[in-house]
Amino acid sequence: MLSLGACTKFLDVEPKDRLSGNALFASNEGVEAYLAGLYNKLPIEDFRFDYRTGFNYGGNSGGMISANATQDVIHSEWGDHLGQTDKLNYWDAGYKYIREVNDLKSAIPTMNFTDEKRYNQLKGEAHFFLAYTYYQLAKRYGGVPLVLASQEYRGEIDKLKLPRSTEVETWKYVLAQCDSAALLLPDNNGKKATKWVALALKSRAALHAASVGKFWDEAALTGEAVSKKFVGGMGTQDVQFFYQECINASAEIMRSGKFNLYKPEPSTLDEAAENYRMVFNQAQNASPEIIFSKGYTYPGVAHSMGTWHQPNQLSKEYAGRANITLDLVDAYEYISSSGIGSGAASANIKTRIDKNEDYSGYQNGSAASFIKYATPTDIFKGKDPRLSASVILPGSNWKNTNIVIQGGIVKADGSSIWLANDPYTFDGKTYYGKGNGSESLYSGWVGNRSNGTITGFLLKKYLSDGDDQTQNQVTTEFPDMRFAEVLLNYAEAVVESGLPTPPNVIDAKTALNKTRHRAGFKDDLELTSKNVQQERRVEMAIEYTRIWDLMRRREFHKIFNGNFQRHALVPMLDFTETPAKYIFVRYTIPEPGGAKWFETKAYYRPIPGIEGNSLTQNPNY
Repeated sequence: MLSLGACTKFLDVEPKDRLSGNALFASNEGVEAYLAGLYNKLPIEDFRFDYRTGFNYGGNSGGMISANATQDVIHSEWGDHLGQTDKLNYWDAGYKYIREVNDLKSAIPTMNFTDEKRYNQLKGEAHFFLAYTYYQLAKRYGGVPLVLASQEYRGEIDKLKLPRSTEVETWKYVLAQCDSAALLLPDNNGKKATKWVALALKSRAALHAASVGKFWDEAALTGEAVSKKFVGGMGTQDVQFFYQECINASAEIMRSGKFNLYKPEPSTLDEAAENYRMVFNQAQNASPEIIFSKGYTYPGVAHSMGTWHQPNQLSKEYAGRANITLDLVDAYEYISSSGIGSGAASANIKTRIDKNEDYSGYQNGSAASFIKYATPTDIFKGKDPRLSASVILPGSNWKNTNIVIQGGIVKADGSSIWLANDPYTFDGKTYYGKGNGSESLYSGWVGNRSNGTITGFLLKKYLSDGDDQTQNQVTTEFPDMRFAEVLLNYAEAVVESGLPTPPNVIDAKTALNKTRHRAGFKDDLELTSKNVQQERRVEMAIEYTRIWDLMRRREFHKIFNGNFQRHALVPMLDFTETPAKYIFVRYTIPEPGGAKWFETKAYYRPIPGIEGNSLTQNPNY
């Protein structure tokens, strides 16, 4: 989308005068440069987002991604971020950005445009920038002050202080900005903000607001901020209003006919996997699914996604930081040759004959209890194709390399090598516990710089097919909003609200099953809340929205309650039979510091600087 770079320096210049007289806005070049800077700073949770440090972070992130805070991913080196959710203080940066947008709004009436469309587009983009920024503030802080115009300090600081709006008012303001943007922005599939981008943001924001209201009692908070409705405070009418707004925005996008899933009717399961992978591998070519994406350039503004997440065998320096957990892999259903799913309840990977799927690791002499597989990939046969498109599995081929992920050996006498690389000689040939005697030639449980998976799985989604390992030089495009999310937002809003399907648009059950059919399934899920969340989890796995699904539906504290720990699947080469075969052992990953708790107060972030800004603090801070 955005080929930005040196233009961002314009935003580092503070205006010395009122903007109507500022030379920056006196030329089309200056306006375009300022606008490019605003796009560059748009708070998208993308490849340059670090949920500990902020947006547009160009430093050494260590490969941290938002999914590390969920049950779906663990960082191979720093695994202690489970359940921490979003630790970012976005308050100051958010309001600085709002000031920059309001400066643009103030300058627009002074600009001389002969093209009315360009004038309207600028106004629409300003509304969109505000909607996106207040969305990021609202989901972190609840109700916030709404700064409607640039403020000027004239010696009386108290006149600059604005009160917090209620959470309901803040979310309604976000939606109103989306509506204003949609009215003014072009009706096309352009690379910048369009009418459809604004409506997709509205779909996302309205669903978030509705969920907070509906699931408030699952983690009810108390205190002054609650009694004043700065957080929470939604009645049934508010909840239904937000669900209806999500339905309306989603339906308008669907009715437009401009968007669809990328290659929605695969002829084979392999094709289904490749089609899905390409949405993230080459988002710029995944029309008509991509509604809004962020592009990168080098030299310029690039990222480091491929730097940290390649398998160790392909690494130039760093590798393997994002380790997909068995907990997520188990969530993918099995799909039969006819395309009929087995149902999520029976989706767990099958490892043992006795069906005793415990997580205690391998016990010497127990090999006979395990199902034997001829190759490391056989255990995954029949799984939802989106699994192999999103996750590098043991024994899979990636960039023309067989990815060796092995955690041990069962010797012929039933004793074992467990999570070690000791040698074992059988029938005159030497084997190693981790699959090879050289650490550079395997990708599981690697000691060097934590470059190997500790779960048995590695991230594939978002990695490019090329050489993308140099820090801050990767240019894979980031798909921020796609049609699949709109479909699932729509299905969720309908099933959670009970509201009717709008006229002249597909029903919610059909919307739910569109993503499933693109994956190769031919059966339909019934429209239930559980099924919508199941489909959402696998369709949007490892994406940057997952953390917010758990937040808005108030599920974090239920998962991270002091008992939950993430799990691995350890492939072992088993010599108790000839020829040797593979068994797979479930294993609980030791959590640094023990199992994690999520404090319910963390559904909101603390507001900084309340001593000076006179605002009511969020509950329990």
